[in-house]
Amino acid sequence: NWKNPIIINAYNPVFGNKLIGSFNEKGIIYYCYDGFFTDQRGIRAFYADKSFSSKVDGIIVSSDYLYEQKINLNDIVYVIKNGVDYDLFSNYAKMSLTQDGLRKKIGYIGSVDQRFDIELVKYSIEHLPECDFEFIGDIRNQEVKGVLSIFKNVSFLPAVSSSQVPLLLKNFDVGIIPYLRTEMNRNIYPLKINEYLAVGVPVVMTDFAELKDFKDFVSVGESKEDFLSKIVFELANDSVSKMKVRRDFASRNSWTSRAESFSKSITEILDLKNKRNNTTLKKS
Repeated sequence: NWKNPIIINAYNPVFGNKLIGSFNEKGIIYYCYDGFFTDQRGIRAFYADKSFSSKVDGIIVSSDYLYEQKINLNDIVYVIKNGVDYDLFSNYAKMSLTQDGLRKKIGYIGSVDQRFDIELVKYSIEHLPECDFEFIGDIRNQEVKGVLSIFKNVSFLPAVSSSQVPLLLKNFDVGIIPYLRTEMNRNIYPLKINEYLAVGVPVVMTDFAELKDFKDFVSVGESKEDFLSKIVFELANDSVSKMKVRRDFASRNSWTSRAESFSKSITEILDLKNKRNNTTLKKS
């Protein structure tokens, strides 16, 4: 017995197309936080995404790349990027550098899947035998573990609950995001980037996506050699003051601020729909 609900469809355009209009909804919004590709989701979902995008009252996406795709299908698109539970992560903030003489730790947390650039990471491991590499998360691409586990300075740990993540990140001297440069990865805005920064850890990533917001706060490697050199640089040049700068930046990307932006976007989408309907009525 709902009356005029606002429907937010989170990344399921197949159901969206089937159910649109079924609830006598006040408005319907498509929250699209990832791209659709025929080799990943299937041809049915690929075309459902395009169809649903053109029917809804507005779209909210999680990256600038997705915005460029969706604006061609709907003229009302908002970008609300991923955030971080800053209060949780800031409780485990790094306040000091690893003591001299101790081995430095280069870490990755998250699913180890098809996005992972195996050869690039292998190159860094081979050239940094004095450092430990730690990978925490589900192994969805077993080839990664098969190739990297032969090195003595590599360890794989199972996935942990979200509450345990910041405690593990605090032990990293550098956090890496070693994704392949593919069309599919271009739309990614990784959760872990803000999580690393919220703890104060320097970030080294590949240029898999254009993440303009972070250009002054992370290092980007454009090749395996460059990726390695960026890791070496961050290890040698980190400081307590840099840690604070990273944490301050991440605080502006909290889920609280994202939720406020999301709420504002919903209101604006509904206002634009009402204005459009009123204009149509006047013309008729």
